[in-house]
Amino acid sequence: MANERSTLVSSKKKKVKTGCRTCKTRRIKCDEGRPACRRCVSTGRVCEGYGVWSSAGVIGDSKRAIVARAQADSVKYAISSQYGKLSPEQEACFRWFRHRTYTKLPLPFITPFWRTLVLQACTAEPAILHAVLALGSAHQKESFEEGQPDELIGALDSQQEFMLREYGKAIRDLQPHFSSQDRRSVHVALVVCTLFTFFENLLGRYATAITHLHSGLRLLAETYAPDRHVSSRNGNAIVKPRGYVDDWIIESFARLHVQAALWDQGLLEIYPKLPEFPGTPVPSVFDSTNQAAQYMDRLILDILHLTEQYSNSSDGNAVGSSLPPKFYDSQERLRQDLDRWLAAYNATDPNSSEGFSPVDSFYLKVLRGYHTMALVMLNTCTQSVNETIYDTYTADFISLIEQLVEVWKAHVARPAWHPSPCDTEMPRRLSHSVGDKGWIPLLYFIAVKCRVHRIRLQAVRLLSQTLHKEGIWNSRLALPLATKIIRIEEGDYFRDCEIDDRFTLVSIPTEHDLVLPSLPDHRRLYNIRVRLPEHSKGILTLEYERKRQDDGGVDKYKTHYNARTRTWVDIIE
Repeated sequence: MANERSTLVSSKKKKVKTGCRTCKTRRIKCDEGRPACRRCVSTGRVCEGYGVWSSAGVIGDSKRAIVARAQADSVKYAISSQYGKLSPEQEACFRWFRHRTYTKLPLPFITPFWRTLVLQACTAEPAILHAVLALGSAHQKESFEEGQPDELIGALDSQQEFMLREYGKAIRDLQPHFSSQDRRSVHVALVVCTLFTFFENLLGRYATAITHLHSGLRLLAETYAPDRHVSSRNGNAIVKPRGYVDDWIIESFARLHVQAALWDQGLLEIYPKLPEFPGTPVPSVFDSTNQAAQYMDRLILDILHLTEQYSNSSDGNAVGSSLPPKFYDSQERLRQDLDRWLAAYNATDPNSSEGFSPVDSFYLKVLRGYHTMALVMLNTCTQSVNETIYDTYTADFISLIEQLVEVWKAHVARPAWHPSPCDTEMPRRLSHSVGDKGWIPLLYFIAVKCRVHRIRLQAVRLLSQTLHKEGIWNSRLALPLATKIIRIEEGDYFRDCEIDDRFTLVSIPTEHDLVLPSLPDHRRLYNIRVRLPEHSKGILTLEYERKRQDDGGVDKYKTHYNARTRTWVDIIE
């Protein structure tokens, strides 16, 4: 009897612990192809994948299941088995997205959201697939139009019709998820919202992009806010558990939020309600460039939120007024975190770790510049009523120029991105736009906040060297805006001074370049506000304040920049 029972048990099929859901249900061995396994595809079955929308948000059973890049063929097979054969136009657009948009637009810091989540989610959710096709089409259109005369751009051609049609399909397929309260529907809505934000930024429809971003941030705050009704033993609210997918989505929004907040287009009033990312202290060494960028984004958002708190405080507009201790405590904590970030940066060797690619040295130079800018921002965040405070940080601005000159030299010597040779049939022409911030915000910060003529002029000249987009930052808008601000502030103030602007682009300012008199306070612009255009050839609005020299009062001004005619018009109210 015992032998019979043993034989009976051994004859049963062993439980399949790994593989896709379909193979697990069938209790057969899975080849674990990504994003759809070959066994399912070859037999005409729908591969239900590896749990990309599972309750914990984890792909697979362990970190080993997280793959860096899904294979293009398996993605194509999975999409065909799920939705039927794509049209030739959709197939061509998806190839462009896979080989061009997917490898270029997320730069300079490609996150797991792009490396893993987006392509796998395409095989499971039609809303995400159509959003991807719309984004790929927009990227392809911009690539072909870059450098073309304005009169040849803007007509509603067949590609634009396809792009808008896919955009509409994504919105249609998203509707059922709005009525559902489950985590999967929230994930789908947030992924599509992220893709729509990239889409609108790429088209230059910045007002719509900001609307999408703000909607996504509010949904994030609502979804991941700590449960105030349930407390832990120490009395703190319980933080809802998060998985990998949650963190990948949260990271993508953090990247978009810091871009917008640096343009003063963020949603800092709800920042404390947003899930913290990363949720751990700054490490002693970074294991990837992306990790270094994650912590820098968090620090910049913390600094911008502290600045917002100060501006909204009752004493924020009083010169010499004392601040509550909490402001100084927060400022000191952030200063220590910036020191830890720099120590980790200095301890990181991109040549001795598998987490770094050959171009990561270039991106690390850009991140070092953000540390310098963040330190100046932090040290001045409680001094918004005194623009002359920036004069004490001239050495930091020179250091930042020096760092960005090194970035420029590295870019000229070897561009940080090269088209993939994997598909020789793909056109070689490609947009210079990327989806994440690079050096444009840094150069704009120097031009606007440093009042040393030689330094800010070099920032403008560097900015003019690469006319492209970095997410919401467009150098074709940042350049005329920075130039306008400099002209308003300096005017004819230096007319009696001997100025030599014949310096090379890569020269570093010296003491000889700092001899001009400092701009008086009444010539400086305060409370600069920028309203971005609704479309690529729309109107940018600059609002600012200036102090009167006689009585110290404040006058408000507004001026418009027409991106189509490239002209400024002052508005009298």
